Amino acid sequence: MEFLGSIDDVAHSRILSSCGLYTRKLANQPAASGHTARALQPKRHCSLSIRARKSVVTMASAKGGLLQDKRILVTGSSRGIGQCIAELYAKEGAKLILTAEPEMQQDLDKVAESCRQAGSPEVEVLPFDLTHLSGIKGWAENLLSKHKEGVDVLVNNAGTLGPLTFDKGPHMGQGPLDGNPEEWDRLLAINVSAPQRLVRYLCGPMEQRQTGYIINIGSTNGLKPSAATPAYSCSKWAMRGWSLGITEAFKEKGVKVVTIHPPATSTPMTWDRPDMDPITELETQPEDVAEACLLPFKMSDNSMPIELTISTCKNYKK
Repeated sequence: MEFLGSIDDVAHSRILSSCGLYTRKLANQPAASGHTARALQPKRHCSLSIRARKSVVTMASAKGGLLQDKRILVTGSSRGIGQCIAELYAKEGAKLILTAEPEMQQDLDKVAESCRQAGSPEVEVLPFDLTHLSGIKGWAENLLSKHKEGVDVLVNNAGTLGPLTFDKGPHMGQGPLDGNPEEWDRLLAINVSAPQRLVRYLCGPMEQRQTGYIINIGSTNGLKPSAATPAYSCSKWAMRGWSLGITEAFKEKGVKVVTIHPPATSTPMTWDRPDMDPITELETQPEDVAEACLLPFKMSDNSMPIELTISTCKNYKK
């Protein structure tokens, strides 16, 4: 795939386009690698914002895997979107660091084994509870002590939806007059403060090398707020504002910052909610979001998608 156009070298061009994302479905024929092949089918649409400074922008190619030799940290990788990102990156040859809260250790270990089977040459599991904000610096320093060069890619995927406005009981909702502020604080810690600290303590080596990627998983709730999730919407608006701010801060230093905005997605975070029972299949699958997270690596060094917004093609199936 190519983007062709005459773009002034000193100008910033903002190109908006619709692109087909793909949902991966198992096919019966074996792949060359010995793993099951997956057929790609057009499924989603996204709005794409690209910053470019070359007259011709082409998709990058890679030998031996698009992410060969890249060390990538994926937070919240024990299930859902994070698991799918990790497994897709593994197929592209990435060296992975997986993290989620300690009680998800068993699930993390399963994902790690899946990533090894998918082709990752190195998978490390480092559980940590990101609500413990004061401990993030020490956790990051421990990681850097093992890997002096740091990570090549940081995927800030870990997040929580929190209670909805109509929730009752000990975990009250997000309503402005009846919600639980302590729940809101936890939500903001995971969705905003933890990613900020991870960038602060892990991304210095990226700036020194003049290369690296930060991929932040936002939400369409950060573009259009919901009455059912005002606290969650607040956190994702904050994530978006911060992401766009650090995009400007890093843009001349070789570090690309990309924000992905999925809609409601078919993941355990959604399935765990009793109010989601009537929805048997959400149109957006976590594999779709993972495919969006691969797009930045297919582009030339002089181009980057700033924001990718994924939209469902149909209403929820009930």
